[in-house]
Amino acid sequence: MDDFYFLLKTKRYTLTRLRRMVTHLLIDYREAHASDIRSGCPYIRVLGANAAGRRHLSTLRETATLPIITRYSHMKKAAKLNRHAASAWEIELRASAMRGLLCGNDVSKGNPEYFLSSAMI
Repeated sequence: MDDFYFLLKTKRYTLTRLRRMVTHLLIDYREAHASDIRSGCPYIRVLGANAAGRRHLSTLRETATLPIITRYSHMKKAAKLNRHAASAWEIELRASAMRGLLCGNDVSKGNPEYFLSSAMI
């Protein structure tokens, strides 16, 4: 991929811009997704937490105005209630699946987003 990017690189199209464009193509990111996300973050996604972080999350859950997502089941509930959350989650799933494919991970068992709990990390 690096050779491909360097062949395309110009003053107008920097490496960062080219990589972003290819990523958007791979995950089918469209203007509709961008406009959904521009309206504000629809949820708080926890990617990992240690013991101190989990204590902080328990207090944050009581005061946060956005849903805090640590499990797939939480996201399913948020996506049903909020179209913007569903759109953002769709992009997250695509990006996660594409990363798994490109990194050579075993994707035969499905997308890890569906069965991993980030709060337990």
